[in-house]
Amino acid sequence: MCRVIDTILSDPETAAFLKELNPTFKRPERPFMRMRYTDAIEWLNAQDPPILNEEDKPHVFGDDIAEAAERKMTDAINRPIFLTHFPVEIKAFYMKKDPQDPRITESVDCLMPGVGEIVGGSMRMEDLDELLQAYKNQGIDAKDYYWYTDQRKYVYPESFVE
Repeated sequence: MCRVIDTILSDPETAAFLKELNPTFKRPERPFMRMRYTDAIEWLNAQDPPILNEEDKPHVFGDDIAEAAERKMTDAINRPIFLTHFPVEIKAFYMKKDPQDPRITESVDCLMPGVGEIVGGSMRMEDLDELLQAYKNQGIDAKDYYWYTDQRKYVYPESFVE
């Protein structure tokens, strides 16, 4: 992300346009902060006053942290944040579970001050049987996703390991 921004800022015309759109824009600095979902929940609840969830209650494990709360947190910390390890229930069914804690996913959202979430990602389930069961749990016909399922059969990176 920093490299893309550097490339944009290296072009005078594009940099001028960016400054026109956002006069206070500052290039983010590395390293980006890393924060686990559970730490974000604690941070939100520890503020005075607490930053509440969409039901005007303190955040609890399992809440999908709303955009407004994420932005308040990111703007207060005033650094880019890689927010990681979200609960399984609030993420896509195909995300890999953390081997140390199957309640959470190996996932990440990148949050930027003044913007909020700009990108997210995750590791994907590796185990074919687990993926097929996840399809069933979601009421998805696996044959409609043969192209995705075949990645687990034939081209998953672990298949390259000897």
